[in-house]
This record gives sequence, structure tokens and C-alpha cells, in this order.
Amino acid sequence: RGCAVLSPRGPGEGSGIVSFRVPGHPSPALVAALRSHGVVVSLCGDAVRVSPHFYNAEAEIDRLLDLLPAPAC
Repeated sequence: RGCAVLSPRGPGEGSGIVSFRVPGHPSPALVAALRSHGVVVSLCGDAVRVSPHFYNAEAEIDRLLDLLPAPAC
């Protein structure tokens, strides 16, 4: 989707927390927009932080992804 994933992704570094940025979209504005649609995320530094876990339905994750804007070029 063009996001810059900031969370560690190496072997043995798995986590239920994902931090990312969408190029060309300020994270504070993106967090506000997602929250306005009922998506629970937080601002962590200059990144969007989401904690998708076992208790989230696949449709909820899909909704988050559908709401993300395309990266600005």
C-alpha cells in the first residue's frame, strides 16, 4: 500500500504492534482521520501506531487498510 513500516521486521522481532507512515500524509492528520472513522490508532512520535491482535476481525484490518490514503508522490 506504499506505507513505510517502521516496526522491526527481522527474524525473532515479531510484535502485535505496527508503526508506519504514509508518505506525503502527516501522521497527526492521518490519526485524526482514522479515528473519525472509528478506527482505534495512536500517534507515536511521527508515526501511526496500530495494535491489531487476535481479537480483531479480519474485516476490521481490511477497513483500516481501505481507509489509508495513497502515498503522495
